[in-house]
Amino acid sequence: MVTSNIELGSIMVESYSVFEKDGMKVGLLGYFGFYDTHPSDQRLQQDIHTLRHVEGVDYIIASMHWGGQNTHEVDWIQGHLGRKLIDYGVDLVYGHHPHVLQEVEIYKGKPIYHSFGNFLFINYFSVPDPDGLLLEVALTTDKEGRVHPVFTHHPIYWAGDTLRNHFMPRPMDNDAHIERTLGKLKIPTTDPMTFTEEP
Repeated sequence: MVTSNIELGSIMVESYSVFEKDGMKVGLLGYFGFYDTHPSDQRLQQDIHTLRHVEGVDYIIASMHWGGQNTHEVDWIQGHLGRKLIDYGVDLVYGHHPHVLQEVEIYKGKPIYHSFGNFLFINYFSVPDPDGLLLEVALTTDKEGRVHPVFTHHPIYWAGDTLRNHFMPRPMDNDAHIERTLGKLKIPTTDPMTFTEEP
């Protein structure tokens, strides 16, 4: 699908790709998730089926351009689409567009990162909200071929500073700022962790 978006212009959305490392195949999906521009159920199911059964991927990640800008609040379409992606077979959902962090939802034992905040954003010269996140995902398989992800959260200053944009992200080194960042995500620690489905 091609969309004409006021921010991005006329671009192709709804795409997928596959990469392989150390014998693990990972499928990547990319979509818009706004009120008037979002993938159909048929498209989601088709892409996920293709990745899982034609490409033979072990793990599927969906990247969503969605949500309101400069708000920590998750809107209803983010919640709805994020859970739908998991229901259809995606293993990890992450979002961008808000420019600030938004909470992580664990749904059926799988994470939906509604927004990582910024990583590098050249349109801001000051720093309205300095907190961002890098997510490290380590994937292993057991003897039955089941994939086990471990998630490590790395808080960053996306601008390299708290006041002025230096256009060079750097790891956070202030315990109070790290705690503030984890609080926005509703994540308890920077230690490696797993998510399980609630009984």
